[in-house]
Amino acid sequence: ALLKMYNCGANGFITKNSQPDTLVEAIEEVSKGNFYCNVNTEYRFVRNVLYKNNQAMQPNKQLTQQEAEVLRLLTTELTYKQIAQVIGVGQRTVETHKHNISMKLDIHTREGLMLYAIKTGLVSV
Repeated sequence: ALLKMYNCGANGFITKNSQPDTLVEAIEEVSKGNFYCNVNTEYRFVRNVLYKNNQAMQPNKQLTQQEAEVLRLLTTELTYKQIAQVIGVGQRTVETHKHNISMKLDIHTREGLMLYAIKTGLVSV
């Protein structure tokens, strides 16, 4: 349930019987951009996994400026050739950027890259 809520956009999780100070702490952490989870040991591992996934979802941490621009253009209906013309490089360079992006993010389909770009705010829908 926690992972499903996270995938739907939840940035924190507390139980309904949590103390009021726990709620305040959760709100403070989430407002800082962190994920908050105060439940017992079985969720500590999940929290760490989610935090690592959240860090991986930040394009500026891993992608160069040109790769981020190529990724943004990959979310359009443009072909590699058209993307190359837009940014003033060769088609093979665009293909290389796409390959590098896929390897860095471990996302290997154009659809997956589109979802990543949306989730990270690189493009809006």
